[in-house]
Amino acid sequence: GREWSVGALYRFAWAELETRFPELLPAVNPRLNTLERGELHQLGGYLLFNHPSGFFARAETQWYWQHNKGYNPAEPGDSFVHVNAFIGYRFPRLHGEISVGVLNITDEDYRLNPLNVYAELPRERVVAARLRLNF
Repeated sequence: GREWSVGALYRFAWAELETRFPELLPAVNPRLNTLERGELHQLGGYLLFNHPSGFFARAETQWYWQHNKGYNPAEPGDSFVHVNAFIGYRFPRLHGEISVGVLNITDEDYRLNPLNVYAELPRERVVAARLRLNF
């Protein structure tokens, strides 16, 4: 409909860290040369309601799943879901918006391997407010 929007996204990030030492050192300890890998999948979706008066509401969910390879000892991955919700008002002609929301409603903590680059996520439930102005 005119007032509803639905969206989805999928991202895949693959990172590798290869460590090599001079030829003399691996003979002493062959575990010094390593190839460590991190695979991070992100699947998300949102539902957005826009009222003609300018008020809006948005609910979104993001699922993260990380798998690590090549670590000695093994580095566990992680899998978790973040759910966020917002309400707000958009000014006429989209000159700005004001909104308030709750991030990480499910209060999920996570332990992602920093080998993969990702936006920092809240580790606990957080109330967020935003004022955005467009000139």
